[in-house]
Formats: sequence, C-alpha cells, structure tokens
Amino acid sequence: MNLSKHASENRKFNSIAGNYQFNGTLLECWQMIKRQMAVHAEEFNETVEALSVEDAQELLDGCCDQFVTLTGLMQMLEGLNFKMDDALEAVCSNNSQKYTTSYSYASISKEHLEKNDPSYQYYICDSVYEGETYYTVKDQNGKIRKLKSHQRPEIDNCVPQEFK
Repeated sequence: MNLSKHASENRKFNSIAGNYQFNGTLLECWQMIKRQMAVHAEEFNETVEALSVEDAQELLDGCCDQFVTLTGLMQMLEGLNFKMDDALEAVCSNNSQKYTTSYSYASISKEHLEKNDPSYQYYICDSVYEGETYYTVKDQNGKIRKLKSHQRPEIDNCVPQEFK
C-alpha cells in the first residue's frame, strides 16, 4: 500500500479542482474546515452502513473515500499553515507510548485504568514484532488504551497563531 503516492494524487486533484482556496477570513476558514469534515463524516457513515450489511465492495469504496476526504482535510490544514508533517510525526511517535515490552508495566497500567474507569473491562494483549514481544492494554471494544505514564503529544507549535 503506497499511501504517499495516493495522497499525492489526491493533492493534485484538489489543486486542479481549485479546492481549498485560502484567501478568506478566519471565520470563512473555519466554515471551509467544517464543510470538509461534514463530507468526511458522510463517507464514514456510508462505510459504517456498508459494514452493517456486510457489503465488501461498498466497505472498500468507503474506506478509500475516507482516505481521500481525510487527506483533503490535511491538505486544507496545511494550506492554512498548520504544520501537518510535524504534527503527524509527533502523534505517530507518541503512539509508541501505548505499547511496552514489560508485562509488569502493562499490568500496572491495566490496574490503573480499572481503578479510574471500572465501567470498562481491560485486558492485556501481546504480539511479537521482529522477534520482540510487546504488550498493549485494550478495552472491551478492542481500543488500545494509554499506558499509565502516557503523555499527550506536543503539537501546540503545529497550530498557526491565528487559530489559537
């Protein structure tokens, strides 16, 4: 899967189509972002519907459409001077705090989550990557949860001053 190739093709499409003209007021910029998110939400909902009726072709189409609308949103933010590459790097790096090679630390994190939110069930999942065993804590929905000392990614410097 070559996401950078497809994102580049999407960038070209948006540029040729004249999408995301950035010469408006701050309010107009927010409205443009909201419109793009509404399109993305519509594609998401169509994908959920395809999943509910187990329509594999529509599921695949919806997944691709979400990629297109999401990369469009990212292109839009980049055009508004958000530092997308820096933010993505920070968030992806931050995700590495959601796994550990220490079963003990995963257990402590699971106990911490159970104490703070006993309405959820948590479990430790292990996987092997390149010969190393890693542990994550997941909730009953399969969502990977933050380990005990997880810190938020530092992305404030990626947001343009006029949006703060």
